Amino acid sequence: MRVDARVADVVSRSPNAPLQLGPGAAAIEAAIALALARESIVVISTSPPRIVAGYGIIALIRGADNPWAALYTTRAVDVSWTPVYARPDEQIMDVVDRMRSSGRYNALVMEGDRVAGLLTTLDVARFLHSIGALRGKAPAGSAIVGIDPDVSLRGAMDVMIERGLRRLAISGTDFMVSDRSLMRGALDGGLLLRLRDDPVGTLSSPVSGYSYMLERPAILPDGADAHAALDILLRSSDRVLVTDDRGTVITPWDLSIRYLLSGIA
Repeated sequence: MRVDARVADVVSRSPNAPLQLGPGAAAIEAAIALALARESIVVISTSPPRIVAGYGIIALIRGADNPWAALYTTRAVDVSWTPVYARPDEQIMDVVDRMRSSGRYNALVMEGDRVAGLLTTLDVARFLHSIGALRGKAPAGSAIVGIDPDVSLRGAMDVMIERGLRRLAISGTDFMVSDRSLMRGALDGGLLLRLRDDPVGTLSSPVSGYSYMLERPAILPDGADAHAALDILLRSSDRVLVTDDRGTVITPWDLSIRYLLSGIA
């Protein structure tokens, strides 16, 4: 699929100004910002700017003997990554091509040296939905990877990092855990304070017991096309779908970038 649209056309339908932290900010500041961020991405104001997402914070917590100390002594920039950069006037397909080459599927929209906005897979999904580009197309997704409800929080983090996954299903339940949901629970459920007061107990407790850090995907009815799937996803609070047989998970990436990549030679 090819789409004739500029970056500005896509981001103008859901403009967002990413939260920004200074180059010297600690990882704990990034974790708090991620808990508040609309799209779970925070910009580090280096030159050029970099991005921190929940995955980097999870990797830091999971690998530390003392997670609380590590969050304070590690700079956010040290768990950040270089994003794709985009200009408002360039074609969205050119940006998607660079996303494919880098393996990074978010872009900072730059005007000179200034961060003008953030282009996410959800922005692209909203745009495709608005123009009806996915009508009649079969929805695509990825096979669900599940973990036992008794697996510890650290065990869940281990699986996510070692297998390069952002989301895991809690087997036998209707819930999933993701980097986004873990960051959301950092403040709402007090995960950060638990890591300070009892890091061993916090990380060894069953992940299924942290209800405030779990997400509940919406169900995709049999026979729904990709446009209908996207409609359901955009109305769901957790922005994730599973098929009725619980075998496939569908994310904003699946309903946006996946289709656009097919249009790049």
